[in-house]
Amino acid sequence: MLGLQPAHDAAGDKGAGVVPLQQGDKLARLGGLRVLRIDGEVFVNGEKIDSPHRPALDALATHLSLRAEHFGDALEDPSFLAMLAALVNSGYWFFED
Repeated sequence: MLGLQPAHDAAGDKGAGVVPLQQGDKLARLGGLRVLRIDGEVFVNGEKIDSPHRPALDALATHLSLRAEHFGDALEDPSFLAMLAALVNSGYWFFED
């Protein structure tokens, strides 16, 4: 999953894996990708993105390059990580070299 798995081992202990963003890696938005905010909702390539982590969604809509601090505690939520991994796997964001 391109290094976006939660930081837990198979037994659920924190600290076994580390999210690359937490190691200082940056996510870059694909050039030309349309990310819109309309009436408080965030849309990526025309699809509404749902998450209770509003500041993290706002960061996706605002910044072309993202670091861990843009996401805050959203990186501790497995459902947010799954959504972020789906965006990366779709090619919308990628890890910068």
